[in-house]
Amino acid sequence: MYLTLEAFTGALFLGGIGLFLFGCLQKWVFPQLQRRYEYAKATASQGLNPVIYTEISRVVLLVGMPALGFYLGKVILTPIFG
Repeated sequence: MYLTLEAFTGALFLGGIGLFLFGCLQKWVFPQLQRRYEYAKATASQGLNPVIYTEISRVVLLVGMPALGFYLGKVILTPIFG
């Protein structure tokens, strides 16, 4: 895979989307998960630690999305750039 304008643009575009989605998750979803987990710890009915969800989403959104954009950028953006 060569670094072309389409691949770079796709990586930049999907990286931006991944960063935006990760910010939304950090602001609205993860605090709710953490609150629910802390309440469940008090009642001894907790499930999986929300930190695991945070780490998985961090890798997928901040590393996987730009990599996917790099690989699919040429396929998707070639008709636009010509």
